[in-house]
Amino acid sequence: MVLYGAGGHAKVVMESIRSNQQNCRLIITDDNREKIADRYLGIEVIAPEELPSETGGKGLYVVTIGDNSSRNRVVSRLSNAGVSFAHVVHVRANVSTSAEIGAGTVVMPGATINSETMIGEHTIINTNASIDHDCQVSDFVHIGPGATLCGGVMVGEGSLVGAGATIIPNCRIGINVTIGAGTTIRSDIEDNMTVYTSGEVIIKK
Repeated sequence: MVLYGAGGHAKVVMESIRSNQQNCRLIITDDNREKIADRYLGIEVIAPEELPSETGGKGLYVVTIGDNSSRNRVVSRLSNAGVSFAHVVHVRANVSTSAEIGAGTVVMPGATINSETMIGEHTIINTNASIDHDCQVSDFVHIGPGATLCGGVMVGEGSLVGAGATIIPNCRIGINVTIGAGTTIRSDIEDNMTVYTSGEVIIKK
């Protein structure tokens, strides 16, 4: 499996893969030339142009870039090249058998995804995040560590729900929204907004 993007996020994805596929061969690459030959959990980063000889033109990819827009750009480029993507679920994640998880999405240790929730493609469900029943999380979203989505929440493409944030039931979060860490959302949020808590006041930009 090829991990595209060398950084801290890649380390967690690597350990998530190894948690249930110990014999899976991992290859890591990055566009940043300064990272070539660095080692991440014992694996040396190779240049993208070395991938054909390393993979034989085969293999599944996961784009291991935390930033949503950067991840989207790399996925678009790889998709145009005919690459196929895998999703990764840590063995200690709790995912309902009725939930759906899209290609390229990663579900970190301690995360919970409950009944009939749909998770899009190339999304990050980070450590200990909780997503309750009947939620819809779109493509290229990041649900931060310890964040909670109550039942029936919808999150639009490219949005970030910060660490420890809470969204109450049936709220609709728009496209490219940023919700600050620890913020509680009690109403719908329009596209392209940044929402965070300052004391007891909710600030919207």
